[in-house]
Amino acid sequence: MIVVQCWDDGVIDDIKVADICRKYNAKATFNLNSGLFKKERGGPWKRPSGKEVWKLALGELHSVYDGFDIANHSANHFTAGRQTDEECKKDIIDGKKWLEDFFGFRIRGYVYPCGGYNDAVKNIVREAGHIYARTTKYSDDPIPPADWMELPSNCHFLAPDFYEKFNKAKEKDSIFYFWGHSYEMEGDAMFDDFEKKIAYISSTPSVKWDFLADLAETIQRVDK
Repeated sequence: MIVVQCWDDGVIDDIKVADICRKYNAKATFNLNSGLFKKERGGPWKRPSGKEVWKLALGELHSVYDGFDIANHSANHFTAGRQTDEECKKDIIDGKKWLEDFFGFRIRGYVYPCGGYNDAVKNIVREAGHIYARTTKYSDDPIPPADWMELPSNCHFLAPDFYEKFNKAKEKDSIFYFWGHSYEMEGDAMFDDFEKKIAYISSTPSVKWDFLADLAETIQRVDK
């Protein structure tokens, strides 16, 4: 079976997620808002619990995400329905170009901010050169989707039935795809729990970790 994961927003907790993934040779995609990174760490903003959330500084991005894939999460987290389609278009295109210039490789994936999209924004994302766009919807069999511009996942990483969904996918020898925000992990116990999940998946003999964009390209190539 194939397992893919992705993480939104580019915050300092990504450092721990990346270190855990490296420890278990787990591939991951990090979805970044290029316009929200500054010379110094940005923030903080506070979670309901009071936890402070900080954006990574520009100078940290290469080292934190070395060896992982990057996807476009728009430049400034503009959301369809809250901004005009033209504002979203600029944000999508600017975000992709900046990430490609900064990291030096093609940015193939897109993640809708707050899961918001409409037909116009879907077309903008596709025409900008993205090969998939992730929503916040869920499906037991998310890949391949009916429309790659409306890609669901199996579950959020904090889903109470996370292991159940993983084991169902394992039984079917299918694809398991989860996502999240690293800032949702509050305290060492939650990071320990996440590490147990990654260790469990990586210890499963049938598992092959993959980058979401590589998987999407492979499937789309076969379908042509």
